[in-house]
Amino acid sequence: MSYTYNDATMAIAAQIAYLDFDDPSIGNGGNQNIGDLVDLYLTKYGDYKDGVWELNPNKIKSKRDEELFKIASSIIEMSTSEGGSEDWRNWNVVDVCNDQNNTGYYGILIETGDGNAIISNRGSEKTDFSTGWKDWAEADFGMLDNELTAQQKKSQAYMEKIWSKYGEKYDSFSVTGHSLGGNLAQHMTITAPAAMRDKLDHCISFDGPGFSDEYIKAHQKDIEKVSNKIDHYKWSIVSSLLNVLPGVNPKVIQAQESFFKRHSMYNIEFNENGEVQESDRTLEALIAGPISVIIESLPSENTTLVMLPTAVETLIGLKMVVKAITKFREIGQKVKSLMQNIYYNHIAPQVSGTYEVNKISVSNLSDEI
Repeated sequence: MSYTYNDATMAIAAQIAYLDFDDPSIGNGGNQNIGDLVDLYLTKYGDYKDGVWELNPNKIKSKRDEELFKIASSIIEMSTSEGGSEDWRNWNVVDVCNDQNNTGYYGILIETGDGNAIISNRGSEKTDFSTGWKDWAEADFGMLDNELTAQQKKSQAYMEKIWSKYGEKYDSFSVTGHSLGGNLAQHMTITAPAAMRDKLDHCISFDGPGFSDEYIKAHQKDIEKVSNKIDHYKWSIVSSLLNVLPGVNPKVIQAQESFFKRHSMYNIEFNENGEVQESDRTLEALIAGPISVIIESLPSENTTLVMLPTAVETLIGLKMVVKAITKFREIGQKVKSLMQNIYYNHIAPQVSGTYEVNKISVSNLSDEI
């Protein structure tokens, strides 16, 4: 099937959602040229040496500053690698939904200058504990035993707003996102206003997790109407969690690195036409997928699980933590403190793809919780 944008272009759009477009310090409040913004972050936080942008520690005042530089650098790298394009330099973000202080959701509407638009959803973040908690515990783990998460509800409302405000302006809408953002992209496509479906061009979930049984049953009819427009690209353990939507053909694609470093968007390998290349499923994905489905099917009241020293079993422990907070509020403060330890020292490095997870330490902390 022929789509408006190739895989590499959609991947860059997914990465762009991790930038901050409604930061008043950079002007224009959410209506901004992407090329200008990327250049601003590169010059604000780095130096150009020997044809490469390098982070300048003396210009960094926060973890978010460093993260923004890395994201801007990755967009440059993705667009100049095989199959890439610098068309994004002429794109403009014309609408932003920043609900990070509430549900944690962040989405943008990108005008690509050809009469079409891309809706891009930000994935899980590690900037601070509050944001990480909303993304990892409430959104990612909230998908277990749940028909709808708070971020899915917010993304659906944003899709309705986009159609109401911009439906007549663009010929087509494509939807994308990485990790949690990939799951939200699929949800937005499934629950898009009926009148918008004819203008939906393509949806790509880049390594996003799947959905619960409860979700699929609740949205079965709508899934059938749009499943032929959805691609679910998988290359790490994250995208093997929970269930693939019926009618959607998941494609395992080539990516660099292994295990937890693998989840990063930087690692996708495209061919000369900007399309992903198929690959074999990794061993960890083969193991994690079935385990996550078993976890998802457990009764909600089940609070006794044997913890094994593996990262997958840690996911089980975190699910139990979320349930424990709602049932035993008096121990909430202690749990939060322990979760901060796990998050900053183990989960956050995993998302950035910088370090391997210390599985024994995580298991010990989970036992303590």
